[in-house]
Amino acid sequence: MYIFYFSRIKTTSCKELPRTTLNYLDITIVKQGTMRYNINGEAVFLGAGDAIIFYPGDTRERYLGGTAEYTSFNVEISPHDGLPIFNGVVRNCLDEELSALIHLYETNRSSNSELSEQKCSGYLYLLYLSLYEKKNKPVQNRHVSNMRHYIKEHIGEAITLKQISNAVYLSPNYCNKIFRNHMGMPLSAYIIQAKMEEAVKRILRGDNLTDIASELGYKDYCYFSRQFKKIVGKSPKDFRQSYTEDESAALWHAAFPINI
Repeated sequence: MYIFYFSRIKTTSCKELPRTTLNYLDITIVKQGTMRYNINGEAVFLGAGDAIIFYPGDTRERYLGGTAEYTSFNVEISPHDGLPIFNGVVRNCLDEELSALIHLYETNRSSNSELSEQKCSGYLYLLYLSLYEKKNKPVQNRHVSNMRHYIKEHIGEAITLKQISNAVYLSPNYCNKIFRNHMGMPLSAYIIQAKMEEAVKRILRGDNLTDIASELGYKDYCYFSRQFKKIVGKSPKDFRQSYTEDESAALWHAAFPINI
């Protein structure tokens, strides 16, 4: 395993990467904002906490635009590394474990230790295996599935934890506990993310911004706008202006990760 490129980038407009068939491993993890890719002919949208993995032989393309803070690794690998083969998007994966591994990698990369290169390879190896496990985690708990389904069906309401717990016949505390254990985030954060993902779809569809806020259960447009900017990286107005001017927007009009 040879890591020949590493970067942590914060940008108001992601650079375009032309369509290329890779002969190396590419791992990109989004901390904040949004990014748009095409992997093997499929347009995908990355939000905060998501990662994308291109395995050697995959076709990668990145679209212009999107405010984001992200970390990327480009790695030459061989069969002797023993890495399991996988690719694609891993949703909501940037937890404490991955953040710690990235921090350890960065810290050792900048050190003068004679073992820094080996240690960095080890941290990246662990990061890759962690992403693999998250991508291939067991079938979701049925209670969590029911909660996600309820959120999807009531996305236009001001959803509360009490409503969800009543719908799935569990206590609020237990709902929060099992949801966090299986999804890596509290229910409240997931509800906000789901609403913002739906807002992105409607903005790109051309819906009125005030109507979108109201239809997603927000009585205060300013509050909706603040939450949207926190998740997406731009205000609803700026987001619409950025992407409706981009002809490639049609390629991912419905590709935002509505994973509910």
